[in-house]
Order: sequence, then structure tokens, then C-alpha cells
Amino acid sequence: LSAFYYNYKNLQIQFFEGLASVIGNAPKARIYGFDFDGNLKVTDGLNLRVAGSWVPYAKYRDYTNGVGFVYPMTAFGLQQIVVDATGQRILKTPKFSGNISLTYKKELPYGTVDASTTLYYSSQYKWNLVDRVFTRRYTTLSAQVGITPLGSNFRIGLYGKNLTNKAYVTATTLSAEGDTYAYAAPREVGVTVGYKF
Repeated sequence: LSAFYYNYKNLQIQFFEGLASVIGNAPKARIYGFDFDGNLKVTDGLNLRVAGSWVPYAKYRDYTNGVGFVYPMTAFGLQQIVVDATGQRILKTPKFSGNISLTYKKELPYGTVDASTTLYYSSQYKWNLVDRVFTRRYTTLSAQVGITPLGSNFRIGLYGKNLTNKAYVTATTLSAEGDTYAYAAPREVGVTVGYKF
């Protein structure tokens, strides 16, 4: 378990002015919270790992010249405004994020079996200063299982990513021209074949 406390001066913030990337400046910002990470051997071959980050406070303490883009959309794009973001939560900072993972490995008469699964959660966070673009809270699940036959260097596996098939925003480009979002990849299930030299 660890605690952290940061008192920022002149925190740089990127935004777009037309097609140009511009660096803004928040004179004062503060953030504090806790990180934790733990491992537990449940049984022989089965392990549990829990990790997370809790950030109860993350705010701009002095940021009077923030940049925002607001509706309506016109022939000239969105309207660019100056935002007094003093007291707002720092962008892209969820209050809580964490994961729980189980891993398993077992030697059997016909080979070695390994498996793992991870459940991940993130609370909501925002991408702009005018409360228009958010990544809503989301939960994802991934898993994999594989076997390495006895006396072989090959491993055959089955995997699944984003099994909850959750669509959530992972990146944005926000400007007067409009909003561009990048979403997480949808559910993916596949087979892998590997060889260890």
C-alpha cells in the first residue's frame, strides 16, 4: 500500500486550436490518493492478485484560462470559449480503478495447463472542461487458457478479450472542428499457437 501527494505548479494541458496542438497552463493543481497491490497464494498453483488506485482528490486549484468548445455546431465549427476550471477535477483522472486477477498452473500427466482471468473496473472520468465528453464507468473481463503437451515446446491456447463487450472511450481529439473519439476494441476471442525455443 502506498500513498501519494502531488502539488503541481504550471501543469501543462494540451488542447487543439483549429488543427494545431496548443499547450495550455494550469498554474496550480493538487492530487492525492492511494495505490495498493496484493498477491495471495490460494492453493498450490492458484494465485489471486488485487490491485487498484483510489484518488479522492484531483483538482485544478488555479486554472482561469482553460479552453472549451461548446455547441451549437455552425458552419465555422464549435464555439471556443475560455473556461475558469478552478476547482474542477483534473481531466482523465478516475476516482477509482482496479483489477482482480486469478492465475492457475498445473502439471498433469499429459502436459502443463495454465489459465488466467482478469476483471478490470474504472470509474467515470472526463476529457474536457465543459463536461461534455466522458468515459463512463466500465468493467471489462479477459481470460485465457492453454496447454503445453508433455515433452513439447508448443503451447496451444484459447483467449478472450473484453468479454463484456463494453464500448468505452479510450482517446479523444476535441477541437472547434468537432469531437473525435477512439473506442476500445470490441469482444475478441481467438486461438493462439506458440513455440518456446
